[in-house]
Amino acid sequence: MQIRIDRKGSGLFGAPRGWRLHQGIDLEMQPGAQVISPEDGKLIRVMLPYGKDSPFRGLIIKSRKLIHKLMYTDIASAELIGTRVTEGQVVGILQDIRERYGREIKPHLHWEICIDPEYLITELMEVRKDG
Repeated sequence: MQIRIDRKGSGLFGAPRGWRLHQGIDLEMQPGAQVISPEDGKLIRVMLPYGKDSPFRGLIIKSRKLIHKLMYTDIASAELIGTRVTEGQVVGILQDIRERYGREIKPHLHWEICIDPEYLITELMEVRKDG
């Protein structure tokens, strides 16, 4: 996969986005492509990156250590919400972000990863207890 770089900007982590920095990476993909779970976890909810009036969606998958946000993704099946998913399992279909930003942007999956603070604190407590 390739990182999106086009007339609208860079899809690299930390790239400028006006007053803020890009918090994920943008992977070039074609609209309609299958989006797969990056690891085993629970599909906890559908997110609305542009508010409830927008047709664009995203999925949040929580693993033991990480939280994955897969934006511009329509859920493959509503029954997946709240269920365990496995690495490589199809969880959604990529939407066409050009419908929002025009043809100057390449279609892509925006992928953000956050560390689960509960996991991190538990690990730190274990290290202190053992050390």
